[in-house]
Amino acid sequence: MTTRAIAPLFALVLTACTGLVGQPLHADAAGRLHDAGEHPDSLGDLIYEGRVQARGDDADALFRYERRVERVDDGWVGSHITYNTNEVPVVLQIATYTDAYELLSFEEIHGQTGLVGEATVNADGDLELDWAQGGEADSSLESDDDPVHVGPSLFGFALENWDAMLAGESRYLGFVVMDAGRTYRFKLRLESTDSETTVFRMTATDALVRLAVSAMRISFDTDSRAPIRYEGLVPPMTGPSDNLRKLDARVDYVNVSDDYR
Repeated sequence: MTTRAIAPLFALVLTACTGLVGQPLHADAAGRLHDAGEHPDSLGDLIYEGRVQARGDDADALFRYERRVERVDDGWVGSHITYNTNEVPVVLQIATYTDAYELLSFEEIHGQTGLVGEATVNADGDLELDWAQGGEADSSLESDDDPVHVGPSLFGFALENWDAMLAGESRYLGFVVMDAGRTYRFKLRLESTDSETTVFRMTATDALVRLAVSAMRISFDTDSRAPIRYEGLVPPMTGPSDNLRKLDARVDYVNVSDDYR
């Protein structure tokens, strides 16, 4: 493993144990986040709403988010808009993907940290990452054989590989972590299934990452294959702006549409 690869791993572990200081968004990004929150219908049809709370805690929800989707020429645009308890939008994620949930591009505006990032999967499969925060900007280029995914495309990836994973196969993916400016490799496999619920488990393949990122669980209704619950790290963070902390959450879904996309 190179020094360049090791540094973000230690940063990931560090920020899981300590807080970070948020930065203000650039005016254009702040305006886009505000407009999306005020006019969520502009992001497409509502698919579900998610109630976000700390994992293992039955207290009131800390956030809620909506998944909205619209059809475009080369596939779909899926957007996740997250609101705090005052109904102020705090995170916007937008992914473009094909009918088979192959990621084409991704954008994130994080109102708490001030991070703005973009990811583009080139025709040759390389991943371009560009991000800016606090007046500084950077970029990177990755080449990998694993498919790349983000929050708005993750459930679709599980659904596309449902039958293979029920047959005992595992699937690998690179998950974009924009504040680290890179992807991390994960394994997705079946954890359990019965007549009511099917659960897939997602774990980091790197032992150091597993110290910072607990296993994620995605639960679906077995018959309809509609999302029921997600457990794991989520984009919004808790705490004051000068001591933001990552949130290991449980998200319970209310499906509005019968057609997940």
